[in-house]
Amino acid sequence: MLKSSKACHLYVLCLLWFAVPWVNAQSNQDKTIPLTAIVQESPAEIELNWTAPTSGSYIITHQKIYRRQAGQPWGSEYASLQTSDLTFTDVAVESGQLYEYQIVRLFSNGPFNSTGFIETGIRLPEINSRGSVILLVRDTAAVALPIELTRLQQDLVGDGWHVIREDISAAQTVVDVKAVITAHYLNPATPNVSSVFLFGRIPVPYSGLIGPDGHTNHIGAWPADVFYAEMDGVWTDTVVNNTAALGTRNHNVPGDGKYDQSTVPSAVELEIGRVDLSSMTIFPDVSTSENDLLLRYLNKD
Repeated sequence: MLKSSKACHLYVLCLLWFAVPWVNAQSNQDKTIPLTAIVQESPAEIELNWTAPTSGSYIITHQKIYRRQAGQPWGSEYASLQTSDLTFTDVAVESGQLYEYQIVRLFSNGPFNSTGFIETGIRLPEINSRGSVILLVRDTAAVALPIELTRLQQDLVGDGWHVIREDISAAQTVVDVKAVITAHYLNPATPNVSSVFLFGRIPVPYSGLIGPDGHTNHIGAWPADVFYAEMDGVWTDTVVNNTAALGTRNHNVPGDGKYDQSTVPSAVELEIGRVDLSSMTIFPDVSTSENDLLLRYLNKD
């Protein structure tokens, strides 16, 4: 057996549930399905493995598995699974192809379904050049975690990225941060800038007059990191004037630094992701600092 490492990526869905007492005692493992894959070259096969719910009180009514080649749409259910199955072996695979699998677990006594995703393949060609990623690091994290952040950069380089690193201070505004990103994006000497990685408490853009969580008392401006990823649209702060939201962070009035747009003004040019563990009071040890949590993240990553 050849264990897949570089070719095997685990996608974890983080779902947030509000005011459902039954959910409070559950672990993330019950909301998601962690998947691993073992590949075999001859005969070609991919073996998927996953875990059972942590509590035996959940009644599984069905488990579904879907498969697609990367970039293709999901089709119908790929194979039938028993409710007790924790493994599946796919023998209809070819070397050199990247496959994505989705497993959905249905419960009869819960308000959610569990889902897991994984990409894997046999002898996939290495991607030696993915383009450039702009890594923006909060300066306090840069001081506290120099070794771990260097390791992160080395990991990104090893995965095929050209890394452009900038440290960001609390004094910088979202306009300042956007200017940093734009300068690198427009620099002809920078190869193929395609991604932005925000690490730590980088200033958060807010925009719109929306209520994406469905609660009418939250209508207003919401976090919009997409502002950093959209390079040539017009963002304004002159029209929306609303302070009806319960929380002041959702208030949006002209000239307050929160933008008017409720939809992205033009096509988004860059991928973007954020690792921000500030104000994470949900952790049992409430004295754990933001940098301690970022250290845990980097070590786990």
